[in-house]
Amino acid sequence: MAGYYSFQVIVFLTAVCYSTASKPDIEPECSKFKYDKQMLETMVRMEAKMNQWNKEKKDFEKNLLSVTERRKVEMKQEFSNTINRLATCMMTSRRSVMNSIKNGSTGKACCLVEQYCSNFTTTPKIVFNAYIRSIRNYANGQTFVFPDVFLNEGGVYDKITGMFTAPVAVCYSTASEPDIEPACSKFKYDKQMLETMVRMEAKMNQLDKEKETFEENMLSIMAHRKEEMKREFLNQKQQIGQMLDDYEKIREDLNDKATQLEKLAGNFTKTQIIAFNAYTMSSKNYNSGQTIVFPDVLLNEGGGYDKTSGMFTAPVAGLYYFSVHICNALAKYMVAAIVHGNTTVASTVEYGRSGTTCSAVMAPVKLVVGERVYVKSTINSALVADSYRWPSFNGVLFNN
Repeated sequence: MAGYYSFQVIVFLTAVCYSTASKPDIEPECSKFKYDKQMLETMVRMEAKMNQWNKEKKDFEKNLLSVTERRKVEMKQEFSNTINRLATCMMTSRRSVMNSIKNGSTGKACCLVEQYCSNFTTTPKIVFNAYIRSIRNYANGQTFVFPDVFLNEGGVYDKITGMFTAPVAVCYSTASEPDIEPACSKFKYDKQMLETMVRMEAKMNQLDKEKETFEENMLSIMAHRKEEMKREFLNQKQQIGQMLDDYEKIREDLNDKATQLEKLAGNFTKTQIIAFNAYTMSSKNYNSGQTIVFPDVLLNEGGGYDKTSGMFTAPVAGLYYFSVHICNALAKYMVAAIVHGNTTVASTVEYGRSGTTCSAVMAPVKLVVGERVYVKSTINSALVADSYRWPSFNGVLFNN
């Protein structure tokens, strides 16, 4: 994963997470359900993305196969059309040659072969046949003259000069060398047709090979892309699995913290409330070592304070916090101490030559059940109390 989650909970005795029911439709900011919701939304988005990838892959494969099949059909159709055109041309030419040969006009028949495939115009009938019956001697370079004319269609042959004059520009054939194939012979045409078909077949084979290579390349690309997508999917799956593991760890940690908080809250609930607050409205002189009694009680939760003796007796064990407030008479000392059993844990002195002043002292004390705490005068002292000055003694159980 790209990162790891961390979660810290710092617990103070007075700072905890509270949830009220004033707005039940709004979940608290520190709720674990908010994290569940965010995780679910993230997983839904990732699943939608994977579905989109799969759909695009299927569409790509479908389009590719469609294009490949369509191109294959087109190439087969083009090859078939070409073969049909060549076959038609060849068969028509062959028929024209054979018909012309049967009619005795070989020259015209040869020309018709070329005319069909090259859109040649129809030519007039031109043919002659001349021969010689006598033996003659000819010098080097002398023209052979064939005076006996058997056929001279078109009047193109001159039996006196032995010259043939071509009236139009077409393909002609002579019989002076019957063992040599004519220039426009059908055999040459067949050869050319065969060579053309061989070239076309080779070209088609090349196209088939290119098509197969193209298909192999595309299949290779698709397989490679499929593997990449598979790896990406596995990575995403691993990341989601890691996120779920982290989520489970966080949930377990939250449950542990919640259990600890519940235990802590239970401890607070189980803590017994022990507190008292007593004062006096009477001025009085106290001897050294005498207990100062505060008879007026404002609070005595737990019943630990005795207003008659001025003693506080611990009903439960724990850590307590005590304080005492005193005021002195004019030009007299007032010295008071907080005593635990026989041990002084705090002391204060107050003296005013020209007036009355007040002071206070506090101390925490750890008590077991039955131990006592009280206030005593450590020297001869004069305590002053009136409606404006309330000497007092109070204490509270802090933790048990």
